[in-house]
Amino acid sequence: MSGSWIWTKDWNNEDDRTTRLVLFRTEFEYAVNDSFNGSVRITADTRYKLYVNGQHVQSGPAKGDDKIWFVDEADLSGYLCEGINVIAVSVLKYSEKHPYHSNHSLFTTKMPGLYVEGFNPADYGAEWKSHVIRTIRFAGEEREFAPLHIHERTATDPASRGWKYAGFDVSAWDAVRVYGRDDIPAILSPEALASRRIPYMRKKPVKMSSCSDLAWNALISDGTPVTVPAGEDFTEVIDAGEEMTAYPYIKMHGGAGTSLEILYSECYIIPTDNGPVKANRLDSENGYLEGYTDTYYITEEGDWAYEPYWFRTFRFIRLRIRTGSYPLTVNSITFEESGYPLEARSHVRTSDESLAGIWDISLRTLRRCMHETYIDCPFYEQLQYIMDTRSQILYTYAISADDRLARQAIDDFRRSQREDGLLNASYPNKNTNVIPGFSMFYILAVYDHMMYFGDPSLVRENMPAIDKALGFFDSHIGENGLVGSIGGITRIDPVWAYVDWTDEWRATEGVPPMGLTGPDTPENLIYVMGLQAASELADYIGEAETAAEYRRRAEIQKNVLRELCMKEDGILRDGPCSEEVSQHSQILGVLTGLFNDEEGRNAIYSCMTEPGYVKCS
Repeated sequence: MSGSWIWTKDWNNEDDRTTRLVLFRTEFEYAVNDSFNGSVRITADTRYKLYVNGQHVQSGPAKGDDKIWFVDEADLSGYLCEGINVIAVSVLKYSEKHPYHSNHSLFTTKMPGLYVEGFNPADYGAEWKSHVIRTIRFAGEEREFAPLHIHERTATDPASRGWKYAGFDVSAWDAVRVYGRDDIPAILSPEALASRRIPYMRKKPVKMSSCSDLAWNALISDGTPVTVPAGEDFTEVIDAGEEMTAYPYIKMHGGAGTSLEILYSECYIIPTDNGPVKANRLDSENGYLEGYTDTYYITEEGDWAYEPYWFRTFRFIRLRIRTGSYPLTVNSITFEESGYPLEARSHVRTSDESLAGIWDISLRTLRRCMHETYIDCPFYEQLQYIMDTRSQILYTYAISADDRLARQAIDDFRRSQREDGLLNASYPNKNTNVIPGFSMFYILAVYDHMMYFGDPSLVRENMPAIDKALGFFDSHIGENGLVGSIGGITRIDPVWAYVDWTDEWRATEGVPPMGLTGPDTPENLIYVMGLQAASELADYIGEAETAAEYRRRAEIQKNVLRELCMKEDGILRDGPCSEEVSQHSQILGVLTGLFNDEEGRNAIYSCMTEPGYVKCS
């Protein structure tokens, strides 16, 4: 059965300029021996959540970009029942017109829409009905830089209460329009939609650790309701026990005029004379909670439920409930953990039991940073950065041998390549964010995959992009034989020459100062690492001449660095015109084989034990 792109008829210019949540539902009578086997394909611009008879089936689509749009398969057979059934879909549409005021990693098109293939309500004498929720606003986290735009300022919407269940009154809802072929952007055309490459995110109920109030402890542990009297201003903090990426679900009754403020925080912040710091993250006596907030306003009496559209990241949740003229009863607060379904098959045990916690926190960190992409920080940015991702990928290989998310990440980065050869440092990302050295870490990620999985087709697919990235560095070699200044400071220069957030380079936003005006040793050695990895990749797929050329260029760079940047004592300076020395240059010198064994031992010992070196963060 062919599919259709549909949208609500109740859509105006103001809707097109902001972020909107649109609900779709159809109610029909189903027989178990019906020809419909429950299999559908579904996607949306921008996001969808699919429900059958009130049960959450799945969310999607997987993140793509302006070159690839994913479609999901869904099996509804286990959710359908004999008799009346409801298929319900909520669609979150970010505006194409305001890319900086929406989620940076979620691409959009000019056409808001929901695509469903394999099920047509008309076959059952039914139809899709739609409703735009205009009582919700999706807000940015911070004034200057807000890459998520997922936090909600919302009020109850009586017109959608109970919309996922049979018997709901749709008389106030609108019909839908079916897009014609000429209305659909090429990337969204049914034949262009790409099948999902990664598994669906896990859905796992989790219990919170504790509350300070005994009644609230009973609420989160066994569901004993709590009532907040009228006219109260009540605050309670829930401790998850660990950093969590999860959806909170809060069911309530009554409370007309109540405002519910939900603060999500990673830790208690300690105020000091030099500004706030993260010290003892559990120090509630001396610290305060800081984070991002959802607000929910109850407009009238009734049964209500709040759940955010996107998962939330937190160790602590602070609820502030301000009731009006009516009491509010909180019937339940539950949590559903979300993330990539990583299956850890390797484990580490040591004779020193105190080290067990390192394994636990390391695995937890990886889980929190694996979703539909790898992400740098689940609380703050949720962007897939090349260098961060390479480390996460290696850890994933070592403990699970699962390369599905890694393959998608490598493909994401390859599609981000610019005409000059550089890749976006974070991708999927609608905005330009270029760090030259990260293009070399993309090459290293392809090399790592070759070493673990030996897939020549993946190497061949990426070799043109690898050669082009190396070509950028080669084209910026100056008369002295070194790669010159190829970037500057973020938000000031178009290309960010970042190396590390070390304290000594904070004033230059993680850029070695000499790299702002001329060659710097760390950037040149990162280029050498890229050449060396690319030579191994070329050899692996039988491109011997290309491999030899990459090795030749790497050796030339190493020789020039030895000549221009090595001091008499065998230590690498951070540039030919710099007296600054860093741990970074010495470590990269060892990794690239620039030092011989004795020189390498001396350089590493010196930079670890002697003063005067810029230290790695």
